Amino acid sequence: MTTTELLDAKRRDVRRAVIGMIVALLLVIAGAGVWIADISQSRDRWRADADAAWIAHQTLSETYSELYDEYVRATGHLPGADTPSDATDTSNAQAAAPSVTGERGPAGPAGPAGPQGERGFRGFPGDDGEDGDDGETGSPGADGEAGAPGLPGLQGAQGEPGETGPTGLTGATGATGSTGATGPAGAQGDRGPAGPQGADGRGITALTCDDTGTWQVTYTDGTTEPAGTCITTITEDPE
Repeated sequence: MTTTELLDAKRRDVRRAVIGMIVALLLVIAGAGVWIADISQSRDRWRADADAAWIAHQTLSETYSELYDEYVRATGHLPGADTPSDATDTSNAQAAAPSVTGERGPAGPAGPAGPQGERGFRGFPGDDGEDGDDGETGSPGADGEAGAPGLPGLQGAQGEPGETGPTGLTGATGATGSTGATGPAGAQGDRGPAGPQGADGRGITALTCDDTGTWQVTYTDGTTEPAGTCITTITEDPE
């Protein structure tokens, strides 16, 4: 199994654990919601019973007042019973007529079984019980399947330098490198020895002024070349 497959397996395990925690949290929230709903329903029932008792009390008080007034109109005098205001006011009843506790009578027969009550609230989880005694050591189980290879370990610390090895063999001569750039000019060298005698140069054999007033130079090799004006013509001023 490769490292990528191991990482994928780890990720799947983490996702399963997270999903399990979320499901457990949702179950706890749902249980709390049911418990709160039961409390709300019980409170609403208690309020409904109290309202019904108060309405019944008001109805009895009104009926008593109507009967009291009807007796007064029919007979013309007050009855010996309490007035409606006294009948409905029980704050001073115990002080006006203190009761005398008599002897306790014999127990009456058991009444019939009442209807089954509503389901009570869910109780809180109890404390963990004490650990039981260790059981006897069981026989060794069968060998499990080989687990997947573990993840690569961390890189170890740098080891100490090893001893210097023997000198290696001389390598083959490398290829000739490319020609380098031209270096700077060197210092001027000493004067060299005199060269051999050169051949005789071309000499002049004749210099004449021709009819055109131009010098003609004749050389030893027989050639002739003009060499400038030899006669200057002077023009007289007619005045």
